[in-house]
Amino acid sequence: MNGILAKIGRENHLNHLIAVMPLITMVFGAQCYIMWKFSPGINIGDYAISMGLVLSFFIGMMVYYDNNHHILIYKDHLHIYFGLFGINHKIEFSNIQEIISPEEDVKFSSIIIKTKDKSNHVFYFVDYPLHVKLLIEEQIKQNKLSDEVEIDKAA
Repeated sequence: MNGILAKIGRENHLNHLIAVMPLITMVFGAQCYIMWKFSPGINIGDYAISMGLVLSFFIGMMVYYDNNHHILIYKDHLHIYFGLFGINHKIEFSNIQEIISPEEDVKFSSIIIKTKDKSNHVFYFVDYPLHVKLLIEEQIKQNKLSDEVEIDKAA
């Protein structure tokens, strides 16, 4: 197998989570206060613990996803691995029909890869998705050129 050209990163999303954590905490506190003030029949302690556990689980799963969903770019394919869901497959560049990403460069966003066999692959929280799209498109072009050269040599 050829060497890895690049690994799609998610550091910007992790940094964003850390940056907005104080805001998330303040909103959580405001929600608890509002429930305490306007719903005297609700046990605010149970409510706060329940909501806090759900919020912690949600943020923890985003961090887990960022750290454990790997997308590796090789010369002729993408290798996707996410052990939690048992995902371990590759997408040949020759099978890619379209890559959808933001039109302008952003720190992180999603990328959708549509394949010729009508499947869609969504990658969330990708750092600099426009650059990733351009890198994949460049590899697709290089593979097409090398395939054409091989066909010419064989003829």
